[in-house]
Amino acid sequence: MKMNKYQYVCENYKKPKPILFNTEMVRAILEGRKTQTRRPIKGYGNNYHVNKLLGEWALSEEPEIVKIKKKDWLPRKFNKDKFILRWILQTEVDDCLRFDIKLPYQPGDILYVRETFYPCKHVIIDGEQQYLYRATFEQPEKYPDFKPKWKPSIHMPKEAARIFLRVTNVRVERLQDLLAIDVQKEGFEERGEFEDSWDDTYLEKGYGWDKNPWVWVIEFERVRENDD
Repeated sequence: MKMNKYQYVCENYKKPKPILFNTEMVRAILEGRKTQTRRPIKGYGNNYHVNKLLGEWALSEEPEIVKIKKKDWLPRKFNKDKFILRWILQTEVDDCLRFDIKLPYQPGDILYVRETFYPCKHVIIDGEQQYLYRATFEQPEKYPDFKPKWKPSIHMPKEAARIFLRVTNVRVERLQDLLAIDVQKEGFEERGEFEDSWDDTYLEKGYGWDKNPWVWVIEFERVRENDD
């Protein structure tokens, strides 16, 4: 039986991890306009409850991504070295507290994109169920009244994945440190477009543009079946 794309990637690369993109950003990836994504760091520096609990504690340093050896990673053991985010909190009396946060993705990780989709339950080709994707859906002329009942990307099974990415770099910065070149790498032409898109996704979650949260900056490239 012919392997689907997910099985092919598992066979030839690392086991992929999921990452969600909305329809607009999926189109940008397919068109080669998007090679970066920013995600809020859902941890100590952005966490209101932790900041309130710590009271007089304040960030004494900017967070730094460091590489640690597997023998130094406690309390759990890993079979290889890891990059982590190290955050130092310090009081006025020079006491300090160190927070180590695991990166959501490591350089070299393979990701499969979860996107808005529709399972064609009665269409089987080479033993595989077929899917439609909202980002590239074109209304068939023969069926002008056909309206797929799109399913949210969070529910997309890995077997339906068609887009795979390789993480090339991960860094940390404030959201508003975004440069003009970064706006383009995010898939937008204007900074204001990025700001609006960001707030549409994260404003109600407490990570709005005006709050200037710390973010992961994840850089990636497409993985194709004919890549070495």
